[in-house]
Amino acid sequence: MTRDEFNNQSLPKSDANANLETISRSKFRDIFSAHDFEIRDELQNDKGIDLFIEIKSNGNSTNLRFPVQLKATQSIEKNKDDSISFAIKVSNINYLLNDSLPAFYVLYNQTEDVFYYERAQEVEKLLREKYPDNDYPERFTFRFNKLLDSIVIGKIHQEMLSLGFLRRNINKTLKLADGNETLEDTIVIQKDQNVYSLSENLRFLEKHGYGLLNAGRFLDILTLEIKCYPLDKGGTIFHFVCGTAAYLVGKLNKALDHFKIASQNIDDLPSAIQSMMSYYTIQSKRSLGMIDAEKSSGYIEALMDSEYVGLYLRILRAFEVYHVSEDPDSEKLKQFQQAIDSIFADPHCDESLKLIADSFALTVEGYRLNDQMLNYLLMHRESGRKLFVGPEKHKLRSEQIDNYNKRFNELKAKALRDKNQFTYHNICLNGIKIQYIQAFYTDIILNIDRKMLTVKSDLDASEKKILNEQADYVGSIAKVCEQMSAWENMVAALSQQYELLHFIGDFKQADLVMKKMEEIILNNDWYGLEEKLTHLKNKGTGHETFAEMVIASLSKTNERNKELTRLSAEINQMDMEDSKRPYSITGESVQINVFPFGNFYFEKVILDRVFKLLNVTAVARDRILNLMELGALPIVNAYRDPIVSEGPDGEFTVERDPASLVRIHKVRKALQDVGAFKVYR
Repeated sequence: MTRDEFNNQSLPKSDANANLETISRSKFRDIFSAHDFEIRDELQNDKGIDLFIEIKSNGNSTNLRFPVQLKATQSIEKNKDDSISFAIKVSNINYLLNDSLPAFYVLYNQTEDVFYYERAQEVEKLLREKYPDNDYPERFTFRFNKLLDSIVIGKIHQEMLSLGFLRRNINKTLKLADGNETLEDTIVIQKDQNVYSLSENLRFLEKHGYGLLNAGRFLDILTLEIKCYPLDKGGTIFHFVCGTAAYLVGKLNKALDHFKIASQNIDDLPSAIQSMMSYYTIQSKRSLGMIDAEKSSGYIEALMDSEYVGLYLRILRAFEVYHVSEDPDSEKLKQFQQAIDSIFADPHCDESLKLIADSFALTVEGYRLNDQMLNYLLMHRESGRKLFVGPEKHKLRSEQIDNYNKRFNELKAKALRDKNQFTYHNICLNGIKIQYIQAFYTDIILNIDRKMLTVKSDLDASEKKILNEQADYVGSIAKVCEQMSAWENMVAALSQQYELLHFIGDFKQADLVMKKMEEIILNNDWYGLEEKLTHLKNKGTGHETFAEMVIASLSKTNERNKELTRLSAEINQMDMEDSKRPYSITGESVQINVFPFGNFYFEKVILDRVFKLLNVTAVARDRILNLMELGALPIVNAYRDPIVSEGPDGEFTVERDPASLVRIHKVRKALQDVGAFKVYR
C-alpha cells in the first residue's frame, strides 16, 4: 500500500457529538482535583448516569459517591436571563434521586468553555411546583444558570463528607420493624448531624439518671434530654431526673414542665423522691415569682414529715429558729442542738444529711463565737478601757475557737472525700461569712463616731489583703458553679463576693459582680430573686445593715439619754417648787417618807389616793396605817411597783436604769398633782 492509498483509504466517519462528549469528559475531569475526587465512567447498562464521583478525605478513598449526568453543546441560544434551557426525562430525575446522596446535571458549553450545573433535587422541586397535581409529562425542561467552578466544587466536597457522616450514623441507628415497612424506633437527627435513638437515650436516663444526679452531671443529663423528644415518651423517672437537673442549673421553667409530667404518675417514684420533687417544684415557683413567700412556707410545712426532704427542711428550720429566737443565747443554742440531735437519731438520716447538719451546727457555733466577741467589743466601747477578758474566759474562748477551726477543716475534708461538691462549697462559704462578720463587727464597733453617728472604716492593708483573697476564693467557687451551670449556687457565691468587695471599698469590682448576678437572674427568669438582689444593692450588705442598726441604736440611746435628762430636770424642778410654796393644809395631816425623794406632808383625806398612785398593796397599806397610829414615820420605796411592804423592800438603793427613772418621775409628778408637799424643814 502506498502513502496516498493509506491517507485516502475508506474509514468510518468521526461523530461530532461523540468528539464533543469526549472533550467535555476530559475537561470535566480537569476541574476536579485528584487529591479530593476520583471520577469513574458508568459504561455498562447506562440508565442516564454518565459518571460517578467518589470523594476522598485527606487523599484517602471514602466510598462516598454521587452520580452525574453530563451533557455537552457546541453552541446554543441563551434565554433572556442568560440561562440555557434543557429538557430531561422525568424518569431520569427519579432514577438519580433514588440514591441517598445528591445527584447533579452538568452541561458543558463549548462556545464559552464553561460548565453549568443544577442539582437533581432542585429539578424535582421545580417539576412539582409546575405540576402540583402530579400529572407529569414525559420530559421536563429546566434552565441552567449556575456555573460549576472551583469554589462550588469545594463546597460539594465538604457537603458530601458531611452527608456521608450523617448517612453512616443513620444506618447505624436505623432499624426496621417486622415487615420492613416501619421503623422499629423513632430516631432523632440533630443540627450537628448526629443521629440518636429516642428509646436508647430514654432507657439510659431511666437506668443511670440518679447516679448522674449524685455525680453532679446535670449538663450531661440535659444534653441527653435534648435527644429524647418528644418528651411525652419518657417515663416518670426520666422526667424527675431531667426536671431535677434543670432545677439545679437554673432552668426553672423546663424543670416545672418535667415535674408536671412526672406528677401524672407520681406513685411510680419512692416516697422520698416524691417529696424531693415537691420541694423542687415549690422552690422553682417561688424563684419565678409564681407563688409568694407565705404560700411557699405553707407548702414546705406540709413536707416536714417526709423522709429525706423533711429532715433537710428540719435542719433549715432549726437554723432559722435559732436566728430569729429572742431567747437567751444558752437557751436557743440548747434548742438548736436538740433539733439537730433528733435529726441525727432519725433512721432516714444518711451520711449526706449528717454532713449537712454538721455544717449548719458549725455555722451556728461560728455565729455564737462572733456574738460573744461582739459583746466584748461593746463592753470595751462602753467602758472606754482596753478590751480585756479574764484568764478563765480567755482560755475557754481560745479552746472554742480552736475547736471550731478543727471541725471546719474536718468537715471540708469529709465533703471532699464524699465528692459532695455542693456541701463542700457551702461549708467554705459559711466559713468565709463568719470571718466577714467578725471583721465588720470589729471595724464598725471600734470606729463609730457616737456624736456624729457615722462609721469611718479603719481596715489596714493586711486586713484588706486577707478579705480580698477571700473574695477571690469565693469568686473561684462561683466559677466552679458556673461550669456546672448551677446558677443559683453561683448567685449565692457571687453575693458573698459582692459583700466582701464592697466592705473593703473595691466598689468598681463589686459593681461588676452585681451586674453579673443581674444578668444571670435575667437570663434564668428568676423573678423571685430580684427583690433580694435589689435589697443587697441598696445598702443590704451585712456590714451596711449592721452599721445602720448600730447607728439607729445609738440614736435611740441619745434620744433616751435626752429624755432621762429631761425627767431628772423635771424632778428637780418639782422639788424646787415645793421648797418655795407655802403649806395650805387645814385638816388633819399625815407624813410618809417616799424613797428616794424624802418626807411628804399632806391631808389625811387624800391618803387613799396616795396609796393608789404609789400602787401600795393591801398588806403594805395595813402596815403603814399601824405605824401612823403609833406615831411612827412610815417609809415606802418608790422604785418598787407594786409596793408590797413598808420599809426598804429589799434595800434602799438608787436604781439608775431608764425604767426606774420613768417610774419615780411618774410618782413624783403624781404626788405633786394630788397635793402632797415635800418637807424641807
